[in-house]
Amino acid sequence: KMLLSSCDREWLRETIAAQRAKPIKLVLSYGGGSANLHWSKKERAARMRQMQKKQPKSFELALERAERAFSQNSTIPFTSQPLRVDWSSMPKVLDVQGGGLPSERTDRKRKQLENIMTHAVRLALPNARIVDFCCGVGHQSLPLAYLRPDCQFILLDKHLPSLQRAKKRAEFAHLRNVQFCLASVQDFNQDFDLGIALHACGAATDDVLTCCIKKGAAFVISPCCLGGVTPIAKSQQLRSALVDPSHFSSLAKAADTVVSDTSGATVHYQNQDRSLKYHTRRRVKRSCQNNNLTAARAKCMTILDLDRLAYAQDHASYATCLTKMVPPSASPKNHILLGALLTSAAFYARLGAAYNFTSTGKITHK
Repeated sequence: KMLLSSCDREWLRETIAAQRAKPIKLVLSYGGGSANLHWSKKERAARMRQMQKKQPKSFELALERAERAFSQNSTIPFTSQPLRVDWSSMPKVLDVQGGGLPSERTDRKRKQLENIMTHAVRLALPNARIVDFCCGVGHQSLPLAYLRPDCQFILLDKHLPSLQRAKKRAEFAHLRNVQFCLASVQDFNQDFDLGIALHACGAATDDVLTCCIKKGAAFVISPCCLGGVTPIAKSQQLRSALVDPSHFSSLAKAADTVVSDTSGATVHYQNQDRSLKYHTRRRVKRSCQNNNLTAARAKCMTILDLDRLAYAQDHASYATCLTKMVPPSASPKNHILLGALLTSAAFYARLGAAYNFTSTGKITHK
């Protein structure tokens, strides 16, 4: 009491009232001229147990409602065979090893790039203006620029050293159809026809999607780090299905915690916060004791990506598709979001051999 002024005591009473906590044992320590409030170890453990009892029900309810919201389109429509890129025929500097990637990651990275390039080549009309968002050192856009000299490419990133390395690679390969832009996704305001992004982290994927929709551009996006997305559903479809806005955050954290390969045997932990990873893992596991744990997490990942595509359909006449990389083991983050404006007659002519556009705004594979 001697360490606390009257103002501090009033603040302490208001804090406890706001927390709706019962009278508990408090440990007050004085340091640097201010009073610090700590829960006792016993009370902290009791509160944690109380929260853990509520969380599985909350997650289970959110997953059930979200699945119901996307019951008509919750399955992956198709899996397209990727291009077989002859990397040896390209300048060595355009290969992933030329970008400084370690040799043990080369094969997987090539598979990821081939999947993105497959859809980018299909969606790129002649003389198209293509933006590679969060391009890094240009792993995907520089080989594309080599394969499609008729198109103009803009490599955008806010990290200057990465752009400088990408520029040197383009100069060594004598590419004349490449430009570079040092900016964030939100600051980019030029017109373009196609946006591509491979593993743009967290909310950057949402920024890329929003930018493409704003400009009416087609998109090929492979999301990453779902736990870092904006903690609210993007589409009206999912927003109306979830009772509590915090339920969306539970789905996002569960989707980001773990994704397995096709066999379900190999587990990849994506979230960097170890405590969050641990508690989220326990919460999802308790709520799915009678189900396949990996399948539940994969459902969360699918729901979040379908929410993004539904957002594109809400704000524009987009035909959208959610597909996977081939093979799915190319990356634990193996989803690919595809979209193109239904009003573009040129896309119909270009993609007739590969896709069917339906009146419901979905794309199916022929």
